[in-house]
Amino acid sequence: MLTNPLLIREMHPDDFDQGLALLQSSFHFTAPSEDRALLREFFQREQRFGVFAEQGLQSQLGILPLDYAYNDHAIPAAAISRVSSWPEYRGQGNIRHLITHALQRLSQQNKGLVLLSPFDIGFYRRYGWELISDYHALHFSPRAIPHRQLTTGRMVKGAPEPAIALALFNASAQDFGAAIVRDEAWWRYLVIPRKSGQAAHWVDAQGHVAGYVLYDVQDVTTPSAYQQLRGQRQLVIHELVYQHEQARRQLWAFIAGFASGVDAIHFTTFADDPLYFELSDRLFSATRHPHLMARIVCLETFVAHYPFVVSQQPLRVVLQVTDADVDGNQGLWALDIQSTGARATRISDDADNRHCIALDIASLTTVLLGYQRPTRLAAMGKIAAAEHDIALLESVIPQSRSYYPEFF
Repeated sequence: MLTNPLLIREMHPDDFDQGLALLQSSFHFTAPSEDRALLREFFQREQRFGVFAEQGLQSQLGILPLDYAYNDHAIPAAAISRVSSWPEYRGQGNIRHLITHALQRLSQQNKGLVLLSPFDIGFYRRYGWELISDYHALHFSPRAIPHRQLTTGRMVKGAPEPAIALALFNASAQDFGAAIVRDEAWWRYLVIPRKSGQAAHWVDAQGHVAGYVLYDVQDVTTPSAYQQLRGQRQLVIHELVYQHEQARRQLWAFIAGFASGVDAIHFTTFADDPLYFELSDRLFSATRHPHLMARIVCLETFVAHYPFVVSQQPLRVVLQVTDADVDGNQGLWALDIQSTGARATRISDDADNRHCIALDIASLTTVLLGYQRPTRLAAMGKIAAAEHDIALLESVIPQSRSYYPEFF
């Protein structure tokens, strides 16, 4: 535990200036005066905890409420955000204590899942988090985009109304097995400020908004090898959302119009984006980046809300779970799965040990969220079980693809 005079406590509105100063130092930005009101609102939306001493705030961490859905099943969840320490207090265990404190709070709130954008993947693995998604960063010439004319409808500069943008995004997110469901506060605090620049949206012939793009034109000061071939000015596409194929094509026709003004396009997207099959640039580059991490907080809550694949007969999967940071998850569990739902029950019957699947909370999280499969982790030694028990676990986990265009 932290020793006096250090103190972990929830941060209050009066702590805003200290918290903002630490964020600006840690994440290398300066908040314009006109943005401070918005940042203060966001500060109050989060539940923030800090490590304090006589000289003030040393380290901080935020718990951000969010709506999370997996195969259309809502799972109680939260996100850890804006973890930061002053340089002189790093490496002293402050963040470890804050994470432990946050997990205790989330467990008490019966949250099934907690997500984060890691600054260090290995660091968070120590506390039970594991990767659940990645994204692809594409660089290509604007001349590589198939030439298309805007045949119907019209492009309108500016973002659509928040309610329309949210409806489009949340509908498109259903194409993936997992999604963070955005609300107006999410759009206001975490999309527009972080994906700043310009926007445009496409309106179809019936007057309905069917897609939008958030983008920016930037001068590149540290170009990649690809950009050195193409020049020093690029179009960065932060987000491209569409309702159907026609809308997708019209948005790309709009983007192709930048060909005379930029030398390269940087586009962040998912692994099987249709654009891969359309680009004509033989030099286009694509890099895969690990992205979000997650960990199960309350196993009982998570299982009760998880969309297991259900067979005609009830099934029981027995797990021996290791979790060094949430005692409530540690131990032998029976997952009883049937058409009416699933339930996790702690058991002690030694007879079930012969058929149990032994794994830690991180491995359990990544397989249930579809980023890895049990067979793969068993081959890596991350899961210990008989072959038929691994096959049973495989059979109840839905096949899924995920993409989260979010940063916390």
